[in-house]
Amino acid sequence: MAIYLEKIEENNRKIAQLEKNIKRDTEKRKKLLEDNRMLSYNALCERYNCGTQDLLDIIMREHDQAEMLRASGVSENDLFDLCDKKSSENGKRSGDDADEDQMSFYDNE
Repeated sequence: MAIYLEKIEENNRKIAQLEKNIKRDTEKRKKLLEDNRMLSYNALCERYNCGTQDLLDIIMREHDQAEMLRASGVSENDLFDLCDKKSSENGKRSGDDADEDQMSFYDNE
């Protein structure tokens, strides 16, 4: 009987250690995910050459414009077609990843 109790106690110690490791690793994972979110956000700011609040304003404005178009009956496919046509008119194919294909959020006058 003592052998079983010793084994149970050993298993309980291992379980406690595993729970500590899980907590530590979960916190580490959460921090890494937060770091990735910030890095992604900073990459967008750099790509569109704007500050943090400017990026939020741009995203909100673009989202509001898309919602207004949807509310007026424009479908998702129509929106994608519109974007493709605008890219073609500028001499660029949609899907190009070069830096010079950077989207402009302001009217060119």
